[in-house]
Amino acid sequence: ESPDSGQVVLAALWTAWTFMCDPGVHTDAEDAFVRGVGAMITILGILTASTVVALIVEAVNKKVEALTAGSLHIPESGHVVVLGWSAQAVPLIVELCEANESEGGGVIVILAEHVSKRDMEAETASVLTPALLKGTRVLYR
Repeated sequence: ESPDSGQVVLAALWTAWTFMCDPGVHTDAEDAFVRGVGAMITILGILTASTVVALIVEAVNKKVEALTAGSLHIPESGHVVVLGWSAQAVPLIVELCEANESEGGGVIVILAEHVSKRDMEAETASVLTPALLKGTRVLYR
């Protein structure tokens, strides 16, 4: 009795899968041709897995970069937008926080082209305490 061709294909796929996932599996093969094919499939499996990992890492890095750069969409409404960054920005933010106090706070969005989000956050971190913010959130873009 000859084995069914479907079973042969499934067995070959399973063997190729085990060669890709476990590089040591093909060492038990006695035929040099099978060892050679197993080694090539193992190398292909390593390259495929490393490519998938690299793509995932790149996607995560892009998302983290977008988050830290502040270039994401602002899902707010009823917010105050301050255009630009200067020495007057912090006192203006403090005044806006006082104005928003009666509303329980609000949202202030600072849009600045030539100053990074990190620089703006660093400049305001020591000044804008929770007591001064009075429930207002400040977003930097």
